[in-house]
Amino acid sequence: MGDVACYVDLVFETRRRFEHWGNAVAQGRLAARNMLGERQPFVHPPYFFSDVFDLSYEYWGETNPADHYVVRGNPLSGSFSVWWLNGDRLVAAFVMDRPDEECQAAEQ
Repeated sequence: MGDVACYVDLVFETRRRFEHWGNAVAQGRLAARNMLGERQPFVHPPYFFSDVFDLSYEYWGETNPADHYVVRGNPLSGSFSVWWLNGDRLVAAFVMDRPDEECQAAEQ
């Protein structure tokens, strides 16, 4: 997977190495569409997830440019989300055992 792990991240304007199979799948799908004539850039913020027993979480973005964050839910309960912002721009989100609407908002 090394050949698709390194890419130019157009969202955060940096070269990024991101070794997650979801990144490889997204690049492969875009490559196929581009070979068919679409000619679109790869715009894909970092994303990963994990499911371990009853623990499930998802993460999008990059926390480095954030100047503040917001926590929803209670981290001690295991059901919470953290939203990192730079000004009014969302730059990263971590969601664990929260309503689907929060995951959908983070992904967008």
